[in-house]
Amino acid sequence: MMARKDAVVSGLTGGVAQLFQGNGVTWLPGSGRLLSGLRVEYTPHQNGASGPAAGDTRELLAEHIILAPGSVPVAIPPAPLTDDIIVDSTGALTFQSVPARLGVIGAGVIGLQLGSVWRRLGAEVIVLEALPDFLPAADERIARDALKILRGQGLDIP
Repeated sequence: MMARKDAVVSGLTGGVAQLFQGNGVTWLPGSGRLLSGLRVEYTPHQNGASGPAAGDTRELLAEHIILAPGSVPVAIPPAPLTDDIIVDSTGALTFQSVPARLGVIGAGVIGLQLGSVWRRLGAEVIVLEALPDFLPAADERIARDALKILRGQGLDIP
């Protein structure tokens, strides 16, 4: 299953790169901040890629701009990432066996997807959300329906 997951991820990321190239899109991995007048403040990631050195901020001008921030896990100071016990979504995709128990902190889309997968593979999953609403970023009706489905799958969502 892990080999299949790795192949799918590789295929999808390679496919996106080919789509960019075929459509004249320049992909710049890093951080960006939209400025006025079709300008972007761009700082490259530290990944050894060719181009400007990591951390060298520069200003870019473009007719069409897409800022795609991706996802970044929220740091929880009392529970720092450990790469084996406390992991982010990337780490949860690299478990080599199904954990007996899994806690998902936050009822966000990515955590719920991972919790659902690991539950279907046999893990006991509890979802912990500090906010009063389940799936707080979603439409109320969608959140209510998702809660019903996920509880039906066996996720423990207090």
